Amino acid sequence: MSASPRQLLAGLLPNLRDCGGLGTEDGRVLRSRCLLRSAALVGLPTATLTAFLDTVGTGTYFDLRTDAEIERDGSPGALIDAGWRWERVSIDDGNSGGGSAADIARRSIAAIPKYLAAAERVAASLGPRPVVVACAAGKDRTGMVTAITLHRLGIRRAQILEDFTLSNSCLREGRALLPARWQNPDHDIHPVDATVCAAVLDRLPATRAPRRRADISPLTFPAPLPGDSAASPDATVAAAARRR
Repeated sequence: MSASPRQLLAGLLPNLRDCGGLGTEDGRVLRSRCLLRSAALVGLPTATLTAFLDTVGTGTYFDLRTDAEIERDGSPGALIDAGWRWERVSIDDGNSGGGSAADIARRSIAAIPKYLAAAERVAASLGPRPVVVACAAGKDRTGMVTAITLHRLGIRRAQILEDFTLSNSCLREGRALLPARWQNPDHDIHPVDATVCAAVLDRLPATRAPRRRADISPLTFPAPLPGDSAASPDATVAAAARRR
């Protein structure tokens, strides 16, 4: 069962989510299949790859894993063969071992320049084709880069934090879909904490303020009318279509 209406292919992929449907501070809604986030899309069974391509299409895959992680787990060769563009933005933020929220916050704040550089590249790539951001499990580095990108798009802070912590339930329910090394019960998947994400957002440079309406209008549409369902990205797309 899906942990959220924004989660896609929950029975096939552990942490694939569409940011479509999230709302901006000025009352607009992020378009579906514009910005997505995921655990590493590598080693996919044929059926899973086919379902992913049928659901998402082709676009740009931002891979935040390090060289060592790619050597260990593999590259997204199947996606590349299917027409995806692979963009590598290696981030080592020191948080792979977990720790207390205070420790993770301290390391994450130190890594803000790395997150910002990746988020700027992601934001610049957003357009008519989907953009997927991924690391290993799709929660820490992916969560930070996605959160900063959403902040740049003017998404409401409460929704950014909710999206950040949604990885906890997605990975709890989808752990069996992660690579074999994650199946060891001694291999703890430490949860992400909204206070860590908030600490990073609070320390972003003022020059990284939300983008102007003219910059994000092609990526958004007006929020649903009263009575329209906004339970999923597809529902918000349908609501916008009824107004045209």
